[in-house]
Amino acid sequence: MKMKACLLLLVLVYTGLMFPATGNAAEVTAIAGGRYHTIALKSDGMVWTWGGNSSGQLGNGINTNSSAPIEVRGLTDVIAIASKP
Repeated sequence: MKMKACLLLLVLVYTGLMFPATGNAAEVTAIAGGRYHTIALKSDGMVWTWGGNSSGQLGNGINTNSSAPIEVRGLTDVIAIASKP
C-alpha cells in the first residue's frame, strides 16, 4: 500500500493536481482510471474526478473536461471506486 500511495502522490505532484478542499493528496485512499479520466477516493468518503468528460465520466452533470480534480456531489461515505477503461 505504501508503494501505491507514493506512486499516486508522485503522479499528483508531477502533474500539479492537488485537491482544492485541503490541498492534501495524502488523504487519497484509492484511485481508479479510465481511458481519459481519473477517479480518486479520499479518506472522508468523498469522490473526486478529473480528465476527459465527453460522456459525463466526471459525474458533474456537464460534459466539460477538467484538468483539476472536482468533487462529485451527491456521493457520501463511499468506500470503494472503480472505472471502466
